[in-house]
Amino acid sequence: MPSITEAKIGVSVSLPLNYENIDLIYELHDIDKVFLYLTGLNNDPDEAQLVMCIEDEKELESLEELLELESEEEFKKKYEELKFKENFVFHFIYVCSHFDAFNIQHRSCGVFQNNEYMTPSKFIERIQEGIQYFKDAGVSEELIKIGNYLHEDYD
Repeated sequence: MPSITEAKIGVSVSLPLNYENIDLIYELHDIDKVFLYLTGLNNDPDEAQLVMCIEDEKELESLEELLELESEEEFKKKYEELKFKENFVFHFIYVCSHFDAFNIQHRSCGVFQNNEYMTPSKFIERIQEGIQYFKDAGVSEELIKIGNYLHEDYD
């Protein structure tokens, strides 16, 4: 069975869904700049799902309802009504490099890939752009990390 392993590497910020973070989450949700993944939708706390791939529109509409609340009490009440899990986290990644590897599980050795378009200078520049994007949105520097997303898809 053929497979493809996709990797995105970049500057990332992870924010738990709570009242203190809701405005920042809303501010960062610019799909033209970052990819947004969510954890807490499934039983595995490490399993992230790309927001654009979430099939249940009701879940996303419910999240938008939380944006409209004006107090922490209202937020907590609505959060409980919606029965979100406590480990619901938004992961934003400003992608600096991306690659795909085919049929990696059938190899006895790893795969070496050199992104011919990504020079070290360009990679550093992309990292700096990502850091600045998050800082401009109001994210404190200690929350900004290097992150990655790995996904394996089987045909």
